[in-house]
Amino acid sequence: MSARIRSCLASVVARVNPPAAIVLVVVLMAGCGGEEAKDLPEDVYPSPVPARPGTDLSPLSTACPNPAGLEGSAQLGVDAAVEVLNALLTPGDVGTQQRVTDPSYWPLLDVGRATRRLTADQVEVHSARDSPFAELLANGCGDQTVDATRWVKVCPDACPESESAAPGLVGHFFLIRREGHWLVWAGT
Repeated sequence: MSARIRSCLASVVARVNPPAAIVLVVVLMAGCGGEEAKDLPEDVYPSPVPARPGTDLSPLSTACPNPAGLEGSAQLGVDAAVEVLNALLTPGDVGTQQRVTDPSYWPLLDVGRATRRLTADQVEVHSARDSPFAELLANGCGDQTVDATRWVKVCPDACPESESAAPGLVGHFFLIRREGHWLVWAGT
């Protein structure tokens, strides 16, 4: 097992009780970079770092993105956000999902989830500082990570209308940019 996989597993397993850890090791092997992750470059997909002690990021993420190579000033456009999230929500394609996510999110990949494709009117992009999760993310991963993160709201229909009609159905995803790649590192 590579050091990268061990690091990913350790960051997740450290947060659960010992019996659950045994089950998690088996279940998370693919999500932490088994066979599918061989061709993913380490400079784009470095091992995640644990959240600060006493901070639980679940269900948003299992760890923090490694700060190495984060492009904090990059601006995420709606079309790019839609492209990344549609790739993430492609059912059954772990390789595609891993290419658009940071290793901190890999254990949460849902390979069986089928969903309709998102459109631009269902997505809004904001600074992560404006999200309802900003304080949690900053407490867990630090201000540098939050400042480098873009918050993407995903609505069931056109955002302004569906957000007021059904706020509980609005999804929240958090993306970073590393080495020219937008990557999801947290989300609901």
